[in-house]
Amino acid sequence: MQPKVAALIAYSGRLELLEHRALSSVRSQLRPPDLIVIVVDSDYDQVGEFEMKSLISRVWDGSPGCPEVITLRNRRTKQSASGAWNSGLDELCRRFSEEAERWHVAVLDDDDAWAEEHLQECLSEAIKVSADMVISGLIRHEVPGDKGRRQEIPTSLDPAKIFIRNTHIQGSNLFLRLARFLEAGGFDENLPSCTDRDLCIRLARLAGMKVASLAAHTVHHYADPRPDRLTINRHAKGEGLRRFFQKHAQDFGADEHGRFFHLVMERFGFDEAYLRSADSSPSPARQRERMPAKEVQPGGLHFVLGVATDSCPPSLWRHLSPVHPPGGFRRYRGTT
Repeated sequence: MQPKVAALIAYSGRLELLEHRALSSVRSQLRPPDLIVIVVDSDYDQVGEFEMKSLISRVWDGSPGCPEVITLRNRRTKQSASGAWNSGLDELCRRFSEEAERWHVAVLDDDDAWAEEHLQECLSEAIKVSADMVISGLIRHEVPGDKGRRQEIPTSLDPAKIFIRNTHIQGSNLFLRLARFLEAGGFDENLPSCTDRDLCIRLARLAGMKVASLAAHTVHHYADPRPDRLTINRHAKGEGLRRFFQKHAQDFGADEHGRFFHLVMERFGFDEAYLRSADSSPSPARQRERMPAKEVQPGGLHFVLGVATDSCPPSLWRHLSPVHPPGGFRRYRGTT
């Protein structure tokens, strides 16, 4: 079975950028994606759906060579790229859960762009070395119209390095097998920032995870000072760094903590006291500690296993089969 590629784009209402930057670069790919998933993270009514269809028609000039395009609302955390991307991953899971090893997902921000060879080179490398993830180089643009600065390309996923600093793996240069995306659990929607670093740490710890890198910079990342960019939102950036640190700090030592604090202070001005400060809302662990213990009823100890899933793929039941009880599982269908 030939591998396939899905382009996953989170769209937050910046129609001009989506058309002339992101989708234009998808249109120019030497190896087009087999599927395009656009997740709308803004108001999306019938008028918006009509505008999106018109946009796609303009970009492809009515060409019959246009890949299938799926547009859907953000079904998860609103005003969140992570929520939008997870909505897209959920849709891919619903459609291709039995072919998750075959599909590769190429993520793209609506304000970034790929070089024309991006998908071709990433897929070729993935096939050549049987890689689950291919890391391509970023070209960072800080001023409109500049030539950009080529960022260092990591050759592996090192959890300690990712914890300490940005290793230049983010949104638009994520090229990852769908099965690994699902195995890692997708993006953490509780993090306002550092979502890519968090995902990469979890990916690095998957058994058998194989990573390759390109010796080429094929992604244009636009970091110009627009008011709608996350980095401009100081509160979201600080909160994301704080939650990221508290989520992963226990896995690293004092040296990594010190280097993390130094870089965050130097670049963003957040000190150690802030990064270590407690969250105002209780964590899931603290909530569990507050639950009263139940007395063991006569006749033995009983367990209730609860599993939350967006689409309940058939593979879920295979994962549960080793603990299948004699009486079987009862399935309760709910809403997410």
